[in-house]
Order: sequence, then structure tokens, then C-alpha cells
Amino acid sequence: MAVSNVAHAAIYDANVPENEEPGLEAVCHYKGQTPYANATHIAEVEVDPQTGHVDLRRYLVIEDCGRMINPMIVEGQIAGGVAQGIGNALYEHLQYDNSGQLLTCRSQYFI
Repeated sequence: MAVSNVAHAAIYDANVPENEEPGLEAVCHYKGQTPYANATHIAEVEVDPQTGHVDLRRYLVIEDCGRMINPMIVEGQIAGGVAQGIGNALYEHLQYDNSGQLLTCRSQYFI
């Protein structure tokens, strides 16, 4: 389904409760215990509704790293993080507690 069709349905064909506005907007704020670099990741996927097979069509990353000392290492870390994130999302079952702590791989090495 094209994004334009989804947007049209969300704005013009939406059955939303009286106290809500139709549209495609979501806002979430998170403040972690330590500062991290800011980033945006966008994935364009195609999902077969019969089989659940996911085809990753396109992936875009925007990173705000600040001043990079070694850009090649930064690019490698970003690529590795993307690969690990896709693997986690599509091929692994990860469980988190209510505070966002990963529970699936807990061991003495992950404390």
C-alpha cells in the first residue's frame, strides 16, 4: 500500500473518537539516565499479509554524532547498529521490563 493511500485514509476516512483529531502524528519523549547521540531511522517495508514475510525495501539513517574523530569508525558502528536492530526486530524475540531493561540476554556479562 502506498504511503499516500495510508495518509489519505488516516486523514479523510478515519473513524476516530470525538476527542481526537484524524491524522498521522505520534509524539513520545524519553529522557534516559545518560546522554546519547540523537538519530532518526526510517524503514520502508513491504509485508505479505498472508505469510507475514517482511521485505525491507529501503532504510534511511540520520545521525547527529557531533564532532567525529574517526568518521570511518562511526559509519561502521552505525551500519552494525542498523544490522543488529533489523535482526532484533525481524528475527529475534526480545523481552524488556517496565523500565526498558532488556531481559532476554541477561547474564553475569550484561549487568
